[in-house]
Amino acid sequence: AREGGIYGLYSEATAVHPYSQKGNLHLGAKETGFLLGYIPPSVSYKEIGEDREGRRGSVALFYMRTNVEPEREIYPPARYRDAVRRVVEHNGLRRGISEVPASETEAPASSRLDVRVRRDHNLAFVRVIEPGNDLRELVRFRLRELCLHRVDVIYVDLPLSNPATRTCGARLEELGFFFGGIIPEARDGDVLRLQYLNN
Repeated sequence: AREGGIYGLYSEATAVHPYSQKGNLHLGAKETGFLLGYIPPSVSYKEIGEDREGRRGSVALFYMRTNVEPEREIYPPARYRDAVRRVVEHNGLRRGISEVPASETEAPASSRLDVRVRRDHNLAFVRVIEPGNDLRELVRFRLRELCLHRVDVIYVDLPLSNPATRTCGARLEELGFFFGGIIPEARDGDVLRLQYLNN
């Protein structure tokens, strides 16, 4: 990864037991969040005592820097600013959290989304390519579809390098989404991942 110029490695370590997490920490990786319900109940771990039959398992998100990443300005919604700041500081990321008032940020009228369902895990990823003023309603529509199809967990990925994320992503909490973590250097910048648990 270092020789190839890759900024860092991203991983998801099960929270069902501590061994994967300890391995990541030993390599120098640091936590960037936790995704609840990521692992389906069908996954089991041999020779590890667990009592989660019929329940989904969670994962810890990790990032391990392999090369110095570029400095970036990021625009988290105010609701998640402190959590994002803690992750940025914990990982020593070269980030500036914009202090420009949300009222001064212009957003396009329409959002662009990409929705992917991962059937083997029965979860969905809603990637926001371009946040716009209709983001809340568009996500609400997709969320309803996914819930009706009994998808257990839905994640929304917001581009932190896009100034419109601060205003357009702010109202997703009203739909039941909450902070999951950030994924550094994903798709030309960092991603803020929100999560929704379908019952």
